[in-house]
Amino acid sequence: MPPPERYNTGYNVGVGGAVVHNGRLLLVRRASRRGRGNWQVPGGFIEPDETIEQAVIREVEEEAGVTAEVEGILGLRNRCDPDVGNSLYIVLLLHPLSGDPSQTARKWIAPSILAWTKSTP
Repeated sequence: MPPPERYNTGYNVGVGGAVVHNGRLLLVRRASRRGRGNWQVPGGFIEPDETIEQAVIREVEEEAGVTAEVEGILGLRNRCDPDVGNSLYIVLLLHPLSGDPSQTARKWIAPSILAWTKSTP
């Protein structure tokens, strides 16, 4: 399924928030479109009036109930698909400030790949 029409301008930019706390990564269960029910980092599209940082902070708060701050960029992906156009997806590392992601559609995992990130008190 293609993205909503307002993002279907031939090129869209999305963000993902890798919120890490005490070596654990925050995941949310995908509720819409492709991958419904899969676990992933919170994220979504950047609105026309926001920066990349504002968008990822908003998405993390909306989807996970966590207020966080951006620490840096982890990576990006660029994809060109005839159905959805050309898209850029940026994954940012975030530090949680407050909030409780205790609902069943949210969880913290401790993958060994996160060993290089700094622990947060």
